[in-house]
Amino acid sequence: MAPPDSTTLSPTHWSRPHLSEALLEAVATLGLDLQSATPEAMAPLDQFHGGAHEATRALARHAGIQAGMRVLDVGGGFGGPARMLAVEYGAQVTVLDFTADYLHAGAMLTERMGLSQQVTFHHGNALDVPFPDGSFDVVWTQNSGMQIADKARLYRGYFRVLRAGGRLAQLEPVLGVGQPPYLPLMWANTPEQNQVVTAETLHAVIGAAGFVEYHWEPNIHFPDPPVRPVVTIQRLVMGEYLQTIQEARLRNEAEDRLRSVLGVFIRP
Repeated sequence: MAPPDSTTLSPTHWSRPHLSEALLEAVATLGLDLQSATPEAMAPLDQFHGGAHEATRALARHAGIQAGMRVLDVGGGFGGPARMLAVEYGAQVTVLDFTADYLHAGAMLTERMGLSQQVTFHHGNALDVPFPDGSFDVVWTQNSGMQIADKARLYRGYFRVLRAGGRLAQLEPVLGVGQPPYLPLMWANTPEQNQVVTAETLHAVIGAAGFVEYHWEPNIHFPDPPVRPVVTIQRLVMGEYLQTIQEARLRNEAEDRLRSVLGVFIRP
């Protein structure tokens, strides 16, 4: 598979037209039955973010996800975290993503796992969230803002669609001490594509949007799984290009050029 288009931040950066078919093949390769597979068993094929399912669970704990909560998962594509929140916490989750191929694959997996009543998929842009004011109890996002430059607008939109007392729950890459990060990254081949900021800058932008800090870890780490399956969602999306990305990731971690932040904020 060719590397993502390095000249654009459009959905074509991520688009993979035959992803649904590739996922079904991977499900068979791993010996999974979608009718009975748990979100944890599916994690190698649908948790397309740093820390995989353990990061999702950690964020859910800090955010206080409970049964019946209305959660908007921004950039949730394949729906792995959304299905985990539905099955393990009883939440009602709406996935918003701008990559149609991801949404199609996520809806397919969700239907075959019997979770379409709890998890729904919508096409849209995080900078123009297509839902009314106060629609959600939680805005949830894992590794989704790395290409978005206008972060002030992004968090104002999150604030708008939350009810009073609702929570923003987020895991996001941030810049470390050593800058700039080595390329390529999972989300960027060029410096222009990489819109990651420092933890201090991100915290300030979120506060300026009106949020109040509830929990903040500016340098959290989730170890890699001890055993990697033959097929992963990272491999399916990035193909042989993944090795180059992983080599850059290891250098960025070793030199503290990229970190991860976990934050939960309240909308007063």
